[in-house]
Amino acid sequence: MNKKKLLLTITVLFAIAFTTIFVLSIIYSSEIEVLLGANLQSYGGTILFLLSLLIEFIPNYLSPHLGILNAYALNLNLDTTIAFILLGSVTGSLLGFELGKVYGVKLADNFVSIKRINQIEKALNDKGRWGVLMASVSPIPYFPIVLGSVKLSWKNFIIFGVLPRSIGIILLSWIVFSF
Repeated sequence: MNKKKLLLTITVLFAIAFTTIFVLSIIYSSEIEVLLGANLQSYGGTILFLLSLLIEFIPNYLSPHLGILNAYALNLNLDTTIAFILLGSVTGSLLGFELGKVYGVKLADNFVSIKRINQIEKALNDKGRWGVLMASVSPIPYFPIVLGSVKLSWKNFIIFGVLPRSIGIILLSWIVFSF
């Protein structure tokens, strides 16, 4: 199996595993709370951080916004949810972006086709950074590795990617926990 197929397989398995965890944690939230008890409150934030970091770092079609729903279903604290998902999301985004900057299209091609990379680069050239902004504030994924590989500047990535993504996570957390 070549490297590209291996990475694609890992990415798909990763998405399936996290989707399964997400669905099962919603369905069995009361059983999980009883089973894990105080450990859930102690380690819930760490789990949210790791999930968010991996979801943002590894190009896939999931979003760290899923963690907000999990945290709500498992009765985690709003402040803990925001802090750890935000920290994981920002860390994963910055790591992915830096890897894309350093290794360029050669790395991004392992996760996203050259055709898709060219489409993203064309969209950035045609519509500017607003596409990054739209992806970052919505629950749809954005790919920091690809954005780094198409030479988006650090300043634009922070302004149009990381900051709006952070604001979106905070707002969605607040909305979900308000109900």
